Amino acid sequence: MLQPRQPENRPVEAARPDPATSVSAAFLVVAAIGLFLGAILAVYDWRVPGAEMPLFFGVLASFLAAVGVQVLAATVRALRPGR
Repeated sequence: MLQPRQPENRPVEAARPDPATSVSAAFLVVAAIGLFLGAILAVYDWRVPGAEMPLFFGVLASFLAAVGVQVLAATVRALRPGR
């Protein structure tokens, strides 16, 4: 039977947030603000405003950037040995 190891006295390190997750969260916050602004423009304007198309593409770009950061981070983690 395996014997349990003696616990090592290591100093407790503070958890560091993953930079890729922080950047993705920032992009998603920008996308959420854009969606909220688009909802306000859709409700309180009876015609299609000229700001809707750039706002849509901005929200889409922000969301795709967040997804791209996560895919890039996963690729780097998979290709870097020892981490």
